[in-house]
Amino acid sequence: MLLLLTSLAFATLEPNSTSPDSQTTEQDATVQEEEVSKEETKEEQESTEEDTTEEPSDSDPEATEDVEEAPAEGEEDTNEEGTEEEEESKPPELTPEERLQNLYQQWKKIDEEAHYKQVQKFLQTGNYASASERLLYLSKFHDGYNTQYFWAFYYELTEDLELSVELFEKLNNAIEMDEDKQDWKEELRIESLFRLGVIYDDLQQYDQAQDIFKIVRKEVKGDPISKHLLQLLIGTSQIHEGKSWRGVRKIAKSFPKIPAEDGTWIQSRTRNALVFELIRRSEVKKFVGVNKKDRNTMIEKMKLLKDGEAQVVASIQLGEVEYVIKSLLQIIDGYTRLYDEIVAAPAPKELTEEQKKDYKTETKEKAIVLLKAAYNYANKGVVFAQQAQWEGDSYDEILSRQNALKQELE
Repeated sequence: MLLLLTSLAFATLEPNSTSPDSQTTEQDATVQEEEVSKEETKEEQESTEEDTTEEPSDSDPEATEDVEEAPAEGEEDTNEEGTEEEEESKPPELTPEERLQNLYQQWKKIDEEAHYKQVQKFLQTGNYASASERLLYLSKFHDGYNTQYFWAFYYELTEDLELSVELFEKLNNAIEMDEDKQDWKEELRIESLFRLGVIYDDLQQYDQAQDIFKIVRKEVKGDPISKHLLQLLIGTSQIHEGKSWRGVRKIAKSFPKIPAEDGTWIQSRTRNALVFELIRRSEVKKFVGVNKKDRNTMIEKMKLLKDGEAQVVASIQLGEVEYVIKSLLQIIDGYTRLYDEIVAAPAPKELTEEQKKDYKTETKEKAIVLLKAAYNYANKGVVFAQQAQWEGDSYDEILSRQNALKQELE
């Protein structure tokens, strides 16, 4: 089954060129990675301890309580001598270059495959700084197709989409020109082509995106699950393009044929598009007053928002943090805009000015439940991201929404 079915597309690793005896099992590689992680953590802790140690202030009574009295005249100050010895024995602080060299020495003990798995983990949690640092090492010591793939993928996730397109196209062309044909290279080529389709969709170049998805669909014609997953992506792109009814129909046909555990990233991307479409339909329905027609409109708008919530719940079950947060942001904004729409609606014309004022106050008090719903989803999103150790930009966005809603509700 193709790699695009994984939660984050993960390149097939190039077979190790060393002898079978020198190859390390996945379990051994994990142990090696854990040992190096411990070394890195130890270095960071030591560095933190050095940076955070502060001299006690003379004006702080608690800080001075434990200070020993100065030695009487004629007595030797053994403490001062001991302090000097401790300072002499303290290891010098490492420069960034020295720290990196130490890490490189540790990383050389780890198999190439374990490095790629670590990069994948960093990308899955939005820890792009660590991913970049590890990729720089791989570029220096293992600069092959896999490293090139992950650089392109890294720039896609950090939203440097133009550079990502350039690198994926370069990789795709290099593999096509490579006379040493191997299955893993062909899979990587198809995976790179697939990523290009996703990026073109994000760049709103929908025709190109859909054409690429159709090409990849032909490449995987022997795999029905992959075929239906690509149908989801074509439908998602059609929703983004504005051809929502066509896209929704395509999605509805393929979703029942895909097992829940397959292509979770693609399923979550699709559900995020459905949230977008449901909120769009909700906001097309205009609420302008308090007559019977407006009450029915409000019921319809709330139902569409609730349907959007159901898509978020399904995404949470898939465990794809990126799209859970993006979908929650849409729900939060949907509730917030609905609150603003209700509060801005004019009071009935037949009321006196004083009655209109009371009416607006009462309406705002009743509508506050929508802001509370938005705040509740912001809280859930923050907790979900923290539990998943997600560090992407979307975490900062939902944290910002949480703070803004908290202030408005106070």
